[in-house]
Amino acid sequence: PETKRELRIVFEKAFPYAIVGWEETYTSRDKELTTRARRTEEVRSDYWNKNAPGDTTLRNQLGVEGFM
Repeated sequence: PETKRELRIVFEKAFPYAIVGWEETYTSRDKELTTRARRTEEVRSDYWNKNAPGDTTLRNQLGVEGFM
């Protein structure tokens, strides 16, 4: 509430309930702005084992498209 932002997360109805997109609405310079994104790629990985500095390149495999 103090940031005056609203976040909506869109996810699949079936397990494992993967996130497929999101929408964030906020005010900037007295204008209401909305950012939308949708998942375009999926990587299934044992991410809990990917915490070394060299693993940061794995983020490049994820694609994010700007609009739903």
